[in-house]
Amino acid sequence: MNRNLFWIVFVILMLELFSIIKVGAAIGALNAIFLLIADVVLGIWLVKNSFRSLIGNLALNPLSFSKSKNSLLVFAGLLFAFPGVITDIIALTLALYALLFKRDMKANHANMDDIFSESKYHYSKGRTIDGTAVHEDKNDR
Repeated sequence: MNRNLFWIVFVILMLELFSIIKVGAAIGALNAIFLLIADVVLGIWLVKNSFRSLIGNLALNPLSFSKSKNSLLVFAGLLFAFPGVITDIIALTLALYALLFKRDMKANHANMDDIFSESKYHYSKGRTIDGTAVHEDKNDR
C-alpha cells in the first residue's frame, strides 16, 4: 500500500514538473514563476476564508459538511496552494462548481435539513405549565 501511494505521488509530481516546464516554455519563465506565486497566494487566501466559513457552518449544523460549498472551496484552495498546472486545473474546476452550483447543492439537501430540524427543539419534562400567551395592545381596547 505504501509503495503504491509513493508511486502515485511520484507520478503526480513528475507530471506537475513536466507541465510547469511546458507552460514556462510557452509563456516565459518569469510569467510562469509569477503564475505559480499567484496560484499559491490564491490558494492560501481561499483556504483561509473558506475554512472560517466552514467552521462557522459546522458549529451551527454538524451534519452540513458534505453539502457545504465551503468544503469544496477548502479542497480547491489546497490544490491551488500546491504549485503546478494540473492541480490548478482541478482546483479551478472544483471552485467553479462550488460557486456556480451552490444553489443546487442546497436544494438537493433540503430534505435532510427538514429531517434533522426536529432535533433542534428540546422540550422540558420538568415543572412546566402548558398554556397560551396572549398579548393585548392598549390601542386595541
